[in-house]
Amino acid sequence: EKNYLIEQSINHKKIMNSSSFIRPVSKLSSIRNFDGLVLSSFVVDFGDIILGESKSIEYELTSLTPYPICFEVLSQSLDGSGFSISPTSFVDIPPNEHLKIKIDFDTSKRTFENLGNCSYKIPIVTKEDLGYIVTIKVSLSMPTLLFSRTNFEFEPTISGQTRIQTLQ
Repeated sequence: EKNYLIEQSINHKKIMNSSSFIRPVSKLSSIRNFDGLVLSSFVVDFGDIILGESKSIEYELTSLTPYPICFEVLSQSLDGSGFSISPTSFVDIPPNEHLKIKIDFDTSKRTFENLGNCSYKIPIVTKEDLGYIVTIKVSLSMPTLLFSRTNFEFEPTISGQTRIQTLQ
């Protein structure tokens, strides 16, 4: 098992130091589905959101590579979900550079009718066959009303008059 871990570490270093790891983003933009090697997986949990709410989460990433790197966030899997990520394309990020990525949820942009626990996988691709997976998790629910009375009776009202009852 120890030899396997050492071999895995050596292979990872070879991949990271490979000159083919640096790839222009223009070539990556043709990738629509990612089925390559996943280097790491991450989870972004938005928690509970009631439809009608909006929420944003911002993350800071740091480039740990010893050379400039390019990568792209393939956000097509978010279409219709109400989620969006910006920016999605990064070119020639220098070593130790800090980047900000913002993930937004906006109910008005939803076309899916799903409720409850939902998750969306978003690949971050550094090369056609190398990348990371970010899973966005959220629990969506409908707004609910709870009435303290089960019956409201409005007396006959003449047109032009107003009757008011208090609702808690």
